Amino acid sequence: MNKEKLLPIRINRKVAKAVGLKESLFIIRIMELSKLNNENIKIHDGLIWVKRSLKEWHNDFYFMPIDTIRRILSKLREKNIIYAENLNNDKMNNTLWYSINVSELNFLITGDTGSSELNERLKKEKLQKK
Repeated sequence: MNKEKLLPIRINRKVAKAVGLKESLFIIRIMELSKLNNENIKIHDGLIWVKRSLKEWHNDFYFMPIDTIRRILSKLREKNIIYAENLNNDKMNNTLWYSINVSELNFLITGDTGSSELNERLKKEKLQKK
């Protein structure tokens, strides 16, 4: 097991209702980890990023198979709820860094389209449906 202190698993009902229970666990964990002060946190492009390997995700959510973890993270990326990038200085290191798309998450929870980026995306989607 990783030397990192194990954080309790938390559930936020609003987030779970908006994105799904398992998906919400990952979002809440990213939020919790982003508050820690260690080498696995960085600010890039104005966002807080958390470095996390699949093994570390599996340590957090040991009751989920790694394939399920991959699917959940992929689904969150496809829905534009989280960002995942390789922000490592060593390009041989493929560990991804994760950040939350707060505008998209807020939209899914509240329906508020306060973000101009989100408004533009919604307008494009409406035009494509016509």
